[in-house]
Amino acid sequence: MRRRTLMFGLTALALAGCGGEGSDLPPLPSPDIAAYRLGPGDKVRIITFGEEQLTGEFRVNDSGMIALPLVGGVKAAGLTSSELEAAVGDALVKAGLLRKPSVTVEIIEYRHIYVLGEVNKPGEYAYHPGMTVLSAVAVAASPIARSPATRGSYARPAARRPRGRRCGTASSSRATSSPSMSAGSDGVRAGGASMTDATRRRLGVMAAGFATFLNMYAIQAVLPLIAQTFGVSAQATTWAITATLLAVAGVAPFAGSVSDMLGRKRLIVGAAGGLVVPSVLVALAPTLGWLVAWRFVQGLTLPFIFTVTIAYIGDETEGADTIRLAGTYSVGTIIGGFAGRMFAGAAAEQAGWRFGFLVLAALTAASAGLVAVLLPRERRFRPVRGLADTLRGLADHLTNARLLATCLVGFGVLFTFVNAFTYANFLLAAPPYGLGPAALGSVFVVYLVGLVTTPAAMRGAARFGRRPILAVSVAVAVTGLLVTLLHSLAAIVAGLMLMAAGGFIEQALATGFTGVAVSRARSAAVGLYVTCYYIGGSVGGIAPAGLWHRFGWPGCVSLGVAVQLVVLAVAWPAWRERRL
Repeated sequence: MRRRTLMFGLTALALAGCGGEGSDLPPLPSPDIAAYRLGPGDKVRIITFGEEQLTGEFRVNDSGMIALPLVGGVKAAGLTSSELEAAVGDALVKAGLLRKPSVTVEIIEYRHIYVLGEVNKPGEYAYHPGMTVLSAVAVAASPIARSPATRGSYARPAARRPRGRRCGTASSSRATSSPSMSAGSDGVRAGGASMTDATRRRLGVMAAGFATFLNMYAIQAVLPLIAQTFGVSAQATTWAITATLLAVAGVAPFAGSVSDMLGRKRLIVGAAGGLVVPSVLVALAPTLGWLVAWRFVQGLTLPFIFTVTIAYIGDETEGADTIRLAGTYSVGTIIGGFAGRMFAGAAAEQAGWRFGFLVLAALTAASAGLVAVLLPRERRFRPVRGLADTLRGLADHLTNARLLATCLVGFGVLFTFVNAFTYANFLLAAPPYGLGPAALGSVFVVYLVGLVTTPAAMRGAARFGRRPILAVSVAVAVTGLLVTLLHSLAAIVAGLMLMAAGGFIEQALATGFTGVAVSRARSAAVGLYVTCYYIGGSVGGIAPAGLWHRFGWPGCVSLGVAVQLVVLAVAWPAWRERRL
């Protein structure tokens, strides 16, 4: 009783300083944990009794939704845990999955708040049920003494909330037990990323994909010119592609392991900036050997961009958001792949292929700057400490059947792309077509179809599952390859467009599933996937050479069709979702 009286007296003494504006406000409500309302950044455990596939941990995304398997998005922001239980149950019934679901929701991680202003330890703090502004400031240590004119520290999470009244003392907003009850920019506001962060994340991921594929295959558009410059055969010039892909395949697993220990954004930005140097040196290469060597160096840097970016996507998003952000990354790679070939070909037509690579180096530098400015730092990254942990994670991945199957899918996807677009260049440069570098570069406008088909397919995958969309994409790719057997230029371009549309969807699906197939050391998993992906590309540049010389373009098409059918056969059982 004496302790309660003492606490009441201390509280009254502390609140006595809140005179003036806001002093007529009613007393603070007592903490009520049950009334906590969810917001972006909160993490919940949802248990659907008897249904393991609908049980798991989910984080409320920037849009206030959680992504449930087989159901899609369910609004969670603004709901209590019991209200979310009802919402999830209704969603399961409406989706026709269960008749009388039994759902339990438990909050396992609260979004953070930020104590700012003149306190001893400003910064980010974990929210606890029952926390008020006064207790938040107390956690950050007492306010620093200052003049009345500038007085007023505050606690502030990131999300935007309506303005409230202020009290001009150490606590500048009134608070309840839930941070969703807030007071504008000066008050306690709900934690989690704002919509601005989500937009920056999308643009930053897209810029990273652009920088990678701007350089990866740009040389395809000028291979006939390079053969003429150095007086070598067409088959010899394909090493300019193969060398890059072999370097990527060799470095990718280590890039993932380094990122699992050191973080994400710093490696992405550093690698994108470092890529500029070998890009310039490719343009200055005096012989084909030096050109291949600098292309190999490019391949050593590229995994630190895209491998880490894919891991970043897996870390920072969940469920349908992962599928959508992977689609955004794929859009960046599509634009970069098209722009690299187009700029290289157009510049070669006007001032030679060397000038084209200088242009690409400048665009790479600009892309690195955009990633540095736009991409938010990772928030959910948990480092893997030590080589032993990294090796254990890699060992787990090598026994993960779903991941290994996805790696084989990646192998087949890039094999098909490199096979088709490398030898299509030689087909179209020869009679009766006789296309020059600029025209060959413009053929890659077919890549832009992925800007439309990939996001649409990712929305379909989020709703219907990956396997049906994969089956459709393989059918589209195979159809496109067969259409190129017609002898008209229009038919060849249309067929390449269909093949690209299907291939980009396959790549986006496999990229997103890589992070889903594992629960730890995601960068190492992505590194393993990327290694298989680019080994497929390396083999796709060399293996069809014998068929090209013996059977011509039909031999390359037959091989591409066979590989696509293998992709579907491997992914179909591995990506199976349990029927309810």
